[in-house]
Amino acid sequence: MQLRKALTGAVLAGSLALGAVGMAGAAGAEPTRPDPATVKTRVCEHQAQIEARLTQMEGRLAEFTTKLTDGRAKAEAAGRTELVARIDKALERVGKMQARIDANQARLAQACAAA
Repeated sequence: MQLRKALTGAVLAGSLALGAVGMAGAAGAEPTRPDPATVKTRVCEHQAQIEARLTQMEGRLAEFTTKLTDGRAKAEAAGRTELVARIDKALERVGKMQARIDANQARLAQACAAA
């Protein structure tokens, strides 16, 4: 019984000591941030690849919007109002994604036009 208490105490003391050492090591480390000019240069070097990926995402969103719109029409014809409401929410999310893609494309064009 006393051996169990001693082992438990040793394990607790060891874990607390390791936790304190880890916290002290983490406190001294400063997070490094890349230079904004370097990031801009790297992004502009890959502008064509980024634009291609954004265009691909737009195409997938357009396909998904078509599927959702068709499904909504079928659900509405069948009188499934709850499903129509869920599809409307999904269409709203797709619209927000499209807006983010458009904003990213504009930001990319603006950032790399000056470079």
